Amino acid sequence: MFDFWWRRPLMIVVLCSLLGCGKTDPVEEDIHQAFESFGSGHWDDVLTHVEKIPKDHPAWPSLQLLAGDASIQLEDFEAALGYYESYPRDETFQSRVAALACAGIYQKLGELSGEIHEHEYVLKSNPDHLDSIGRLLELYLLTHQRVEADPLLYQVARQSDPDLRKIFLMIDPELYDPEVANALIEYVEKTPDDPALNFALATEDLRRDDLESAQGRLERAVEQDPGFSAAQALLGELLLERDRPQLKEWYAALPSDVHDSPRIWFVKGLWAEQLGKNDIATRCFWEAARMSPTSHRFVDRLAKSLTRTHPELGKPFTDYANALAQFRKDVETTLGSGFQDEQATERVIRFLWESGRIWEAYLLASEAKNRYLDSIWPIEILTKIRNRPDREAPRFLPEKDRFQLHEMPNLPDFTGLENEPFPSGATEDAAPSTEPATSSESQ
Repeated sequence: MFDFWWRRPLMIVVLCSLLGCGKTDPVEEDIHQAFESFGSGHWDDVLTHVEKIPKDHPAWPSLQLLAGDASIQLEDFEAALGYYESYPRDETFQSRVAALACAGIYQKLGELSGEIHEHEYVLKSNPDHLDSIGRLLELYLLTHQRVEADPLLYQVARQSDPDLRKIFLMIDPELYDPEVANALIEYVEKTPDDPALNFALATEDLRRDDLESAQGRLERAVEQDPGFSAAQALLGELLLERDRPQLKEWYAALPSDVHDSPRIWFVKGLWAEQLGKNDIATRCFWEAARMSPTSHRFVDRLAKSLTRTHPELGKPFTDYANALAQFRKDVETTLGSGFQDEQATERVIRFLWESGRIWEAYLLASEAKNRYLDSIWPIEILTKIRNRPDREAPRFLPEKDRFQLHEMPNLPDFTGLENEPFPSGATEDAAPSTEPATSSESQ
């Protein structure tokens, strides 16, 4: 978990070039002694010398990594976190080293949110970091953040060959994995107040229709992490059903950087529907589905809204929503049969191919060819794809991407709508109370 030895020579080179390896003053002597102590395994001495370095010294940031590593050797993980977190998050290689070190500590401590944030940072500055992609995907799936996990599956498909069952669990962002509930138990004991854990437990509460418990968990999650868009959106859905006065307070307190989340757009769409503002609802659902085009829930709501406001666009999106619904059934059948239902597996892969998700189709058809040795259909699909898709190939082939084939109507956005009163007795098209509880997508 704490594989930091590989970076030590690099740090020495950096510091040597910075300082000339001289010992002309006490500060440079302390830097030299810090490295000497690290090399001889005198961890407390490392910390003593590092603490003497002033914060405005050019070597101070890199020495925090050294002190963090020494603290790990002393098994003082809280101190190590403090050192690693003090390295500026400036999107440099060294900052990613610090973030990965923090992620390793959070993993050991069972702090899901901290680990998620660190891997998100790494991928922000290095989108192709396979270790962070793989681990973040696991964390998203563990905490029911399947909308967030969905783009990472595409990254994994482009760069590696994950387990077949895992692929099937990931290709539908609304699929519920019953194994998650048991996996969360150990985290409840370790870090009961973790925001990501509370979000995951809230989604489990919703599956049991325990709305009170779910709302409480979500309120605690966003209090600790206001930028947690998944928790904010699910809380917004609950408030839309249960507490409209508090809904407006919730919206006013939303951080600006979560407003462009597909989940938040979806909540805005539900809100606009209940106000009878169908054009605005369509705009909001369009944004949500455009950003998460594999979500049946988002696409289906968009299709229904388009049918009301722009019937000429309603049909292609209704057809796509229906196909996504069948796709989910086939995925569930495939998993439920332990891949013994070959026809369902074939339908899944053909849907991926026909809908333009070429990387996922290629990956699964390649696996199917090895699994169903007497069948021709995997070879037929691979022949159509011809070669392994180019690494830069888009998630959807442009000629299959409905959000490129159809231009969004010129519609108003949500701005200012939060101040309008709800019509008395407005219930038509409201988000049904069971939807978040039964749709893993809302999770």
